[in-house]
Amino acid sequence: MVQALVETHSETFVLALQHLVERGELKPEDVSLNWISSRNGVSRIERIHLDEDGDFETAWPEGFFDERFAARDSGGKAEAGE
Repeated sequence: MVQALVETHSETFVLALQHLVERGELKPEDVSLNWISSRNGVSRIERIHLDEDGDFETAWPEGFFDERFAARDSGGKAEAGE
């Protein structure tokens, strides 16, 4: 078994993990996505779970993946009047 700790801001990497779970190449419990934030000098780690389809069971904190979700919700059209 391979274990890796990867720090990334890459939406593409997270989407690839979701796709691998969806295809059954990874189990959701084998993927640990963590959102780390800091407020008033206190760090907080929030786990973002995936389901068997690779979808998020837990919502991402506001501001992360906003562009992707906005594009998906608008049918892929730009928000500037299209």
